[in-house]
Amino acid sequence: MSVASQDTAVRTGGFVRATIYLVLVMFALFYLVPFYVMLSNSLKPLAEVTGGNMMAIPETWTIDAWLAAWSSAQIGVEPTGLKPYFWNSILWWYLL
Repeated sequence: MSVASQDTAVRTGGFVRATIYLVLVMFALFYLVPFYVMLSNSLKPLAEVTGGNMMAIPETWTIDAWLAAWSSAQIGVEPTGLKPYFWNSILWWYLL
């Protein structure tokens, strides 16, 4: 196999390269913004979430929603939270 030299390599202008990177950054933001909204809203108290502006950084940081989901969320018939299902998944992963 021959290695491409400087003479045979395709030269792209700075404008084309900048345009490609700009498009790539726009696609990355398009996919990462929903993750940011989900994470930032999960760290806000409920009053701040329902007050509007979902894109804002939380004024008051709290993990109460995460703790409630872990311990007392209504997942099945009883409000057991995610804890027993998480450990069940870990157990099955370990056994398989």
